[in-house]
Amino acid sequence: MAISFSDKFLNRLISIFQLMDGKSKKTFLKKILVSMNDLPPRKNNLDNVFGKWEDDRSTDEIIKSIVSSRVEKNSDISF
Repeated sequence: MAISFSDKFLNRLISIFQLMDGKSKKTFLKKILVSMNDLPPRKNNLDNVFGKWEDDRSTDEIIKSIVSSRVEKNSDISF
């Protein structure tokens, strides 16, 4: 699970980082780099994000199904 931080929080973190001595900065950066290498690679596949239409029917059969499922509007609606 990944956590996202706001820009405001990250700016505060940078200001703290700037106060650190060189050895502490190097240790901190090494730990960040190690943690980044441990992350599984992200799969950027649009099908996984949005899904896709799956149907065994042909395009013409799908269109016929949509057209035949339409209902005529009745303009004489009273409440």
